[in-house]
Amino acid sequence: MSKHLSVVCDTAQGLLTCELSVAQGATVAEVLAQAREHLGRTLPEGQAVGIYGQPCGLDHVPVEGDRIELYRALPADPRAARRARVARGAGAIRKGRGI
Repeated sequence: MSKHLSVVCDTAQGLLTCELSVAQGATVAEVLAQAREHLGRTLPEGQAVGIYGQPCGLDHVPVEGDRIELYRALPADPRAARRARVARGAGAIRKGRGI
């Protein structure tokens, strides 16, 4: 028996996606290996992995209909970027320029 899953990877060139049928006991690592065969070598290795936004390990066994997601690293820490924007905005207000 098999189960149907999807694999989505966020790359700099855009989203890569594929639908797969895998064996019932297949782990995330096995699903990703099969997805690499389907998508070619364009699917990067060593990225964070999750299912519907929840982090999971490569040894996790997904269930029917799961979407396995590979996440790329953020270019900057979102909290630090927000703090920098707020600091720039506060400085502009103090100097009388407004935002």
